[in-house]
Amino acid sequence: MQTETLAVRSVGLTLASGEVMVADGIEGEDPQGFPRSGTSLLLQGELRRRGFHVRSGPLRATGTATSGDPVLHLARCTPPGAGKQVLGAVTAPGDEKAAAAVRDVFGQLEAAFRPRTVLLASPRSFCAGVDRAIEIVERVLADRGSPVYVRKQIVHNIHVVRSLERRGAVFVDDLDEVPAGATLVFSAHGVSPEVREHADARRLDVIDATCPLVTKVHAEARRFAQHGDTVVFIGHAGHEETEGTLGEAPDNMVLVESVADVAALRVPDPDRVSYLTQTTLAVDETARFVAALTERFPALRAPARKASATRRPTGRKRCALSRPTPIWCSSWGRSTRPTLNAWWS
Repeated sequence: MQTETLAVRSVGLTLASGEVMVADGIEGEDPQGFPRSGTSLLLQGELRRRGFHVRSGPLRATGTATSGDPVLHLARCTPPGAGKQVLGAVTAPGDEKAAAAVRDVFGQLEAAFRPRTVLLASPRSFCAGVDRAIEIVERVLADRGSPVYVRKQIVHNIHVVRSLERRGAVFVDDLDEVPAGATLVFSAHGVSPEVREHADARRLDVIDATCPLVTKVHAEARRFAQHGDTVVFIGHAGHEETEGTLGEAPDNMVLVESVADVAALRVPDPDRVSYLTQTTLAVDETARFVAALTERFPALRAPARKASATRRPTGRKRCALSRPTPIWCSSWGRSTRPTLNAWWS
């Protein structure tokens, strides 16, 4: 990226210290020499983020800057997929802090425009249990036709959900929305015994697409509760899987969503404490919780290996992507939002 400093001729242009004017058009002796920049909004946004008062307008470059004149900082660049452009920002005379900030942002933009490699997670962003649930809904639609009712979203991916809806799947939040005797699929996230009883009472033809790993976690919850443990569940309130698992032993289970929740725990018997985790959490995401629980309750019991912690392939993809790639793509819904917030906190 080439940069230079020029004087500015513009009627009525005055700038105070801390103010920056970003050019939305730059004129020169040769109009072709200063093509309009499509990236000026990026420059404006970053300067505002740094605390400068930013405005924009057309400018004319007139030559070498002299003492007492506003200073125009120019940067010629070629963003990927675009032609040559010129970025321009004007600072008050003697305002070295603003001038240094402009130069620094120019450098950041130059780095952003460099070619880079993007690593794409393969084959998809959800685990085998969810893949199995999607296949079950597809098979039921093919065998029985529409409508096929599905409790909650089969996967927190709006594109998959919309595709199944076009083929005749009907996603519901409440079983009362399902006609008596209709076909109902439980999603991969699982349900509580109370939901199963409700489905039986309404004579629904239930097809259970619960992820096998979630089913094992439910079994562990019942086993720990029968042993007399307080079962600490690491997860997100309101998530379908959390609600289903807590429903397996509601009198024996407590939910923790942060390490602070662990510190505040009060249990009947510190020697009878075990833990389980929401399977959609990454492995490293749960490690802090387990360490805090072990410190508070040295006799803490862990789940059996076959039902332990998380969907490890999903967790490994997150770890692999988090280091070299600064971009994270996900459906932004009520159930994925807590996980994304935790991931970036």
